[in-house]
Amino acid sequence: MRFHDLRHAYATWLVTDGVPIKLARRVMGHEQASTTLNRHTPPGRLRHPGPECLHAAC
Repeated sequence: MRFHDLRHAYATWLVTDGVPIKLARRVMGHEQASTTLNRHTPPGRLRHPGPECLHAAC
């Protein structure tokens, strides 16, 4: 297992466990929330947060 695999697994856990996207984005160092969503959201496994989580200033 490579370090990158661990990083990807951690980011995926954050997103699927319902951590607000803006917070997960900051933790992972991504500039845009869409990067976090596109790379770390397994198909059909995202727990959909309310719209306030996507727009919150986390």
